[in-house]
Amino acid sequence: MSNDNNPRQPVPTVRTPSMDEIHALQAAARHARNIAIITMFQNRFTEIVRAVDKALDWLSRPREPSLMDLDDRMLKDIGLTRSDALTAAKRRPTALPANSNRPQRIA
Repeated sequence: MSNDNNPRQPVPTVRTPSMDEIHALQAAARHARNIAIITMFQNRFTEIVRAVDKALDWLSRPREPSLMDLDDRMLKDIGLTRSDALTAAKRRPTALPANSNRPQRIA
């Protein structure tokens, strides 16, 4: 029982690449990998440079005036004493209110 309606399709032949072609493909893959690694490090380096730049900008910003910069008369004008200013200067910044529109007495 042969089926004459479906002639057999020839099997396509697959050419085996030469060693030179294999080496060329390997070299291209290594080159692509190296480019990807270099790009990754360039991006990371750029991020680090930007972070350092921001830190230096922050460090070189004008310093906010401190209560210690005020003389006794100015402290009295705002209802504080020199000991209040000394107490405030010794506090860590995290101990102070983060943001408040109401003045707070430092005691």
